[in-house]
Amino acid sequence: KPVSLTGTKSHKKNRFAQSFNGRMREKCLNGHLFYRLRHACELIAAWRIDFNHYRPDKSLAGFTPAEYVNR
Repeated sequence: KPVSLTGTKSHKKNRFAQSFNGRMREKCLNGHLFYRLRHACELIAAWRIDFNHYRPDKSLAGFTPAEYVNR
C-alpha cells in the first residue's frame, strides 16, 4: 500500500504538487533525452532555476518573481 506524504486533509498541496509535476514533465522531461544521471540532474537544475526565477507567472500579474519583488 502506498504511503501518502501529503496527508488526507491537504488537497490544495496535492493539487499544487500534481500541477507542478505535470508542468515539469511537459516542459522539461518530455523534451529531453537523458544520457546519464548527471546530465539529467544538470538539465533539471537549469529548468528549475528558470521556472522559479525567470518564467512569468500569472499569479504575479505576469511578472517574473524577480520583477515582482523589485517593482
